[in-house]
Formats: sequence, C-alpha cells, structure tokens
Amino acid sequence: MPVTLDITLLRTFHCVARLGQFRAAAAQVNKSPAAVSVQIQRLEEIAGGKLLERDNQSVTLTPLGQKLLATTAVLLKAHDDILNDLHETAVKGRIRLGIPDEYATPVIRNILPAFTALCPEVELEVLTASSQLLMQQIGRNQLDLAVVVQPGISEKGRCSAWR
Repeated sequence: MPVTLDITLLRTFHCVARLGQFRAAAAQVNKSPAAVSVQIQRLEEIAGGKLLERDNQSVTLTPLGQKLLATTAVLLKAHDDILNDLHETAVKGRIRLGIPDEYATPVIRNILPAFTALCPEVELEVLTASSQLLMQQIGRNQLDLAVVVQPGISEKGRCSAWR
C-alpha cells in the first residue's frame, strides 16, 4: 500500500515548527500536547526519520524536518487554494484592524496566519496602538475593527475590572 501524507499531520507539524513549542501548537490546533506529540510521531514514521529535536523549552527542526517543512508549504497552500476555489470564499475585500500594543505580537504570530489561510481574498491592514487611540480611530471610521481593553463599570459606577 502506498504511503500518503495526511494534511492534518502536516498542519500540526507546520504549527509546531512555526511556534517552536508543542503546548503552543496544541492550543493553535485545538488538541492536547500529547495528541500533537502522537501526530508528530506518526509523521516521523511516514517521513522515515526524526523531524524535530525537543527539549523542555522548545523544539528545533532537524535537517529532515527542514526539508519537509520547505517542501510541504506549497502542498498545504495548494490544498487550501483548491478548497477555497471549491467553496468560493465569501469574505473578500479590505479590513483595517486595530490591535492594542500589548497584544500585537501574539495576535500577529498566532492568529493572523490562520485568518489569512482561511480568508486569502481579504487584504488585512493591521495597526497597533493604545486602546484609547484605537477607540478614537473607530469613532472616526479610520478602522473597521479593533480589539480594545477598557475598564468595566460596576453597578456603583466605579471601575471594577478589565474586560
């Protein structure tokens, strides 16, 4: 029986390689770290060797892992393009998104790649600034969407918590 590459295993591998940690990748692909580890082991069996060097803090790619990462990026993109063509992505256009400075790095690193893969027809313009400035820009229609942090108001009219 011929060996085939499972797209789900490849996605998990790419996520681990991009984030450099099993725990972070597990959160991204909605699986437990143990399940991610099993998926990587299955992919290593298919690939015929070790793909990642692991320690308690992070992972690094082996030469075989680097080769698999480079050669399968095109495959994953082609797969996503085929599905998008079949389902005709409904979301198109330009979105101006504001993100608070303190959240910019994790959003740009972890969330935006998944968004752009799901919505390739969307041109995303990201602005980082303070929540106060982002709220002002929303009010002036300079942004389409913004993630902001602001104090919550308790029943007594005092600031009670951040939401």
